[in-house]
Amino acid sequence: MGSTFSRKIEADLKKCSDWDGDNKTENKRKFEKLVVKIFTNLQTNDPFESKMEERKKAGDEMAKTDSIQIICDKLADSFETKEDLEFVDNALVLLQMLTEPECSADVCSVVALHERLLPLLVSSMNKKPQSLAIIHNLVVNEAELKDGLAAKSESPVQTKNQFRLHLNKIQEKLQLLAKSGDEKTKLLATVALACIRDSSLEPDLVRFMFIHLCLALDEDQKNLTSDDDDDDDDKGKPAKDKKEGKKKQKSASDNKEEAVSDKKNKSASDDKKVVLSYDEKEHRSSNCSATAMERGVRHQLKLETPINAGSTKAAKGNGTRQKLIQYGIVSLLGKGAMSKLQQERTACIESLWYLCRDETCKLEMVEDEAFIDLLFKLNGNTSDPSYEQAAFILTNLWDHLKKKPKHLYLIKSKDGNQLDIEKRMQENQESKESAPHVMLSYQTNSRHTILEIKQKLDEQGIKTWMDQFDIRKYRGALEAMADGVENCGVFLMGVSRKYQESLNCKQGVVYY
Repeated sequence: MGSTFSRKIEADLKKCSDWDGDNKTENKRKFEKLVVKIFTNLQTNDPFESKMEERKKAGDEMAKTDSIQIICDKLADSFETKEDLEFVDNALVLLQMLTEPECSADVCSVVALHERLLPLLVSSMNKKPQSLAIIHNLVVNEAELKDGLAAKSESPVQTKNQFRLHLNKIQEKLQLLAKSGDEKTKLLATVALACIRDSSLEPDLVRFMFIHLCLALDEDQKNLTSDDDDDDDDKGKPAKDKKEGKKKQKSASDNKEEAVSDKKNKSASDDKKVVLSYDEKEHRSSNCSATAMERGVRHQLKLETPINAGSTKAAKGNGTRQKLIQYGIVSLLGKGAMSKLQQERTACIESLWYLCRDETCKLEMVEDEAFIDLLFKLNGNTSDPSYEQAAFILTNLWDHLKKKPKHLYLIKSKDGNQLDIEKRMQENQESKESAPHVMLSYQTNSRHTILEIKQKLDEQGIKTWMDQFDIRKYRGALEAMADGVENCGVFLMGVSRKYQESLNCKQGVVYY
């Protein structure tokens, strides 16, 4: 779907967007046919990665024009009047597809900024699976939400704040839905809960999400072990048996849904209408994408990042980190890191970045030859979004890698990288041996105030670390932040509203 097609769709949607005039019925019919046409154009037989990339482009193009805004307006109208139920279902399915974690952040921004539609989606979460799926997508994508071009928001903060106004209500509903007996509903709600900031999952939900991530990545679950958090019926069962049980449940559920879908489609056919359905199979389990679950894992690990290397003290949380390590999250994320999907690979590598200071995880990572090879490739590709994380992980694994004969060929064949990492290791050691500094953490708008504080500290002979002056000796912001935080004696925060809303500032605080 190119830009020309998107502009034509926008023009056609505007032509039939008058639902109050004499041609009300005809316009509604045309509008719904256009929604079906967009969906059909996006349902291709291309390989999964190509399909997701195409949908991302289409979503960005439609958000750049007014197409998504118009669809959201009409969907809100139909929700409020409780009319045109087939159109409601079809429009929800289309928005569900376009807001997927692998798809368009711009579409997410338009939906999150829609003052009428968002509350209606929240209130219908327990009645309409598509509404729950869209809210799930928005929550999972919250860190990636930005000022959508069609939404014309003044800053990314506007989109996030608009959405966060509803988060408390969303969280309450998700907690109820996570206790639902329906597996798809429970999983979507659980993963969304995992992605809400400062929200720690209950142990049984952590295991539930991990099992489905295994299924989404075709893992055999041999590394799952029974523990006190398991249901009594599952205790003592081999992982294979549990997986078979899940498959049978899923099969029964799918058959039931297919029967309902057939009935709907027959009814729709009788009325000469089309009821859309969306259930992507690749990289999914119970209709939840691996990328979404990986982001849930990433967020839970972020909440419990140890303060010091080797420390078991966690920033927040209830032991989720250790449970995930026990279940085998390191090898599973290593598998996900090989994905051709950029979003999926990035989420996995960032999660491993949070784990690479744990000694147990280090030992497991260095055994995965394919993953280490990937890290070396990323470490040599400065244009890759995971470049900094890969470099940081390699630095933390370096001493272990040099002791492993099977990795010597990697070290010898990438001399430039070896020298680079050795140099950084030496600089890190020198930094640790020098007097601890005061880490100055701030948001850009507060730079003038922080500079005044720095000047007063410098006058008293107190060593400081400030990105404006010290970041140049590092290869990237992530590595600079990690070194500045790890080797500081005092972590000084210039707290402001913008500081609290800044993803980079929050990363530094959580890492500390």
